[in-house]
Amino acid sequence: MPFKNKEQTREYHRKYSRKYRRTPRGRDVQKRGHKKYARTLKGKECQKKAFAKYSQTSKGKERQKLYNKARRKKYSCSLKGMESERRHQAKRRQLGFATLNNWFEGSEAHYIDRDRVIYIPKELHRSVWHSLFANINMDRVNSLALKYLAIENEAEIS
Repeated sequence: MPFKNKEQTREYHRKYSRKYRRTPRGRDVQKRGHKKYARTLKGKECQKKAFAKYSQTSKGKERQKLYNKARRKKYSCSLKGMESERRHQAKRRQLGFATLNNWFEGSEAHYIDRDRVIYIPKELHRSVWHSLFANINMDRVNSLALKYLAIENEAEIS
């Protein structure tokens, strides 16, 4: 190359590589090279350091909040997430969560006592006002819930 000094040579290579990276072939080569490097131990360590550094910036913290919020929302909409939330709420209220039947669409959890739960239809659960803690109307709603459970078990057996 007919360059007089190293600076001119570097500048030429920098411009040429920039042009090459913009071509389809250059993008493909760059992507493959990065992918290989990212899979190596050194590449993984480098990415880990870069992410740790980025997550300390305000932009990184904001992005992490959005990501976590989206993940929490997705999890809380899943069946496993809903069950986890119910267990959490029960523990917070100092109640157990031993289910006697499975959850189904349109059901609510009814506590027979402080530990056992029956999933019954929402309309049936709200038909009789009751309070577990004050023991108001619990005998009436428990009899309805147990009848529902018996009918449900009969239907499953036959």
